[in-house]
Amino acid sequence: MNTRWFSSRFLLAASLLLAAAAPVKAQFPSAGARAIGMGGAQVAAVDDASAAWVNPAALAGLKGWNFEILGGGVAQNRNNLVGTLTSLGDLPFDQIVVGNRPDLVPVLVGGIANLARPGTSVVFSGVAGIAASYQGFSVSIGSVPYGGIYPRIDIEHIVPGGGPDNGLAHNETGLYLTGLSAREARVAYGHGFLGG
Repeated sequence: MNTRWFSSRFLLAASLLLAAAAPVKAQFPSAGARAIGMGGAQVAAVDDASAAWVNPAALAGLKGWNFEILGGGVAQNRNNLVGTLTSLGDLPFDQIVVGNRPDLVPVLVGGIANLARPGTSVVFSGVAGIAASYQGFSVSIGSVPYGGIYPRIDIEHIVPGGGPDNGLAHNETGLYLTGLSAREARVAYGHGFLGG
């Protein structure tokens, strides 16, 4: 077999996998205080029981018992959902409705238009768990939740007293929370060869 051909294909496949994983990696929270402090770049420098989460080979360097409660999280405010909701909440709706503040109507319409933009949301993910290690063995239990808050602006059901097809009573405008959580148990072992 031609090793040059094989290594070229391997490098191409590895490059594609790394490129495809980049957006996912940006949303994965770091596990542990050291990881958060290093911006998630602790893989080569991990020196505690959180190695079971990021680099099980580092468990070979741990001596004695090591216990850790770990946690972390990341969130992203897309299209400034939080700021838009705050500014809309500060508007005097009672004065706008009766016509006393026509100068604020463009602010109201602009805020609603921003909420209706595709992608407007707050997305978040986190990690929490407990890990114990002894002489290279590690057992950990944790949870990895992902979630999002999404606005829905219903502009079809806006007629006061209307029926199910257009009535204001059937309007579904609101904030919706979606999420997914995975619980996992990890068992890992690290052993040094050739002197460490």
